[in-house]
Amino acid sequence: MKETKWKMHSLVASGIFLILVSLTACQKTEYDLLDPETAGVWTLYNTENSVLPANEISDIKVSEDGKLWVAFSYNGAGVLSEGSWTFYNSTNGLIRNSVKTLEACSNGNMMFGTSDGLSIRTAYGQWSSYKDPSVTTMYINTIKEMSNGLIWIGTKGQGYYVYDGSTYSHYLVTGFENVNVITEDKYGNLWMGTNNGLIVRVGTNWQLWTTTSGLSDNLVNALYYDNQDRMWIGYGTENVYEVTYYDYSKDILTAVYLFNGLGGVDVRDIQQDRNGDFWFALWWDGLIKYDGVIAQSYKKYNGFFDDYNAIEEDLNGDLWFGTDGNGLYKYTLPLDKN
Repeated sequence: MKETKWKMHSLVASGIFLILVSLTACQKTEYDLLDPETAGVWTLYNTENSVLPANEISDIKVSEDGKLWVAFSYNGAGVLSEGSWTFYNSTNGLIRNSVKTLEACSNGNMMFGTSDGLSIRTAYGQWSSYKDPSVTTMYINTIKEMSNGLIWIGTKGQGYYVYDGSTYSHYLVTGFENVNVITEDKYGNLWMGTNNGLIVRVGTNWQLWTTTSGLSDNLVNALYYDNQDRMWIGYGTENVYEVTYYDYSKDILTAVYLFNGLGGVDVRDIQQDRNGDFWFALWWDGLIKYDGVIAQSYKKYNGFFDDYNAIEEDLNGDLWFGTDGNGLYKYTLPLDKN
């Protein structure tokens, strides 16, 4: 009798197991488990299904008027407004077709950093360009408009420039020739990521942060100031499996482990969405979403195994992701749960 009961329990357990397997076998992402009305939606735009001129995207920015600007690594730039695209290249405004970075200025101007010079388009559609005649190549990695109106321009191999609206001042310091990213916190402090550490300007004082200061690596590729008074620091090396954030209230650096099972997290961009989750654009290893507890990887098994360069949130709260060869992803977040 005991043996019969054991066999019956075994059959029941096997049946439950088969049901669970059948339910999970077709599972692809977490969103399959959600109600369709509240699930997030991914949409891919590329040269095969849209008017995009190329699939290599280096940067994305939303202008003050809500337009979405996209930099194509070798094919100019485009702007999406009210569902229609307009494209620009060296024939109609840009100094070069290889656009590496964008900045949407508070006065409505859009700035384009290319592989050899800077272009500016005013809110009224007028174009101008600048190339430093004293350097062989002016390869622009990053552009940031500060709250005081100054424009900081970081380059590959030539340090950085400061533009006050009329004059470009050039600064080249040995050991800090490569300026990869520049941003600002709410206190007006300037943060500059280089190949040899993180430079922080507080007032008129300059600080250098390196691995001896608590960073995980000296190659700083991405910076993001979040809504919880923290500065996130991403590294551009495959040998580091984490990002770091600086907590202003505690005055400490904290590392967040983001290893996704493939390689180091070579971070190209960071964005916090309207739900408070963080997104990390990785070179080689897809995307990572971090909710403050769990780092979730979007990679090969769910169709997101791309090299990612850029993330931007539009005025509707949708996220846009720029890849290095697969086009432009738009992600509409799930509806709020309240």
